[in-house]
Order: sequence, then C-alpha cells, then structure tokens
Amino acid sequence: MFVEDLIGSQVPNFRICVTGRPETDIKTILDPLNFHSSSLHEETGQMGDIEMYIKSFVNSDKIMRRWKTADKELVIGVLTHKADGM
Repeated sequence: MFVEDLIGSQVPNFRICVTGRPETDIKTILDPLNFHSSSLHEETGQMGDIEMYIKSFVNSDKIMRRWKTADKELVIGVLTHKADGM
C-alpha cells in the first residue's frame, strides 16, 4: 500500500494527513499505521457546521425557499441527524 511504503521510508520530519469516514474497511487498513488520530466524527462543532450548511442551502435554494417553515425544519433536522458527522 502506498501510505504504508511512505511511512516505512522513515524520511526525517515526514508528516502525512489522511482523512476519511470512520468506515471499517478504511480503519482496518489505517489503524496499524496510526501514530496520532483525531476524530471529528461526533464533534459538536462539526455537527453545527453541517446544520448551518443545510440551513443555508434550504433557505437559499429558489425552490426550497417557497416551502412551508415546518417542512424546511423537518428537512434540516433529518439531514443534520442522518449526516452522522459527515
């Protein structure tokens, strides 16, 4: 695997950042190579950013702007929750 070869090369001051969803197949490959891990998957700030993005989209889309407030709120709530941090 390319990332494994890079880490194995032991280049001084070498840094690599790998991002992705916390899916089992990805974790299986990357966990043995993991020196430091930071998960933003369930961070409240990230969830807030997702919600703000969805609100912005729903309120600026020319078709969605005409929806009833309750329908907009439902869509925002469901998509924010189902985004699961992504």
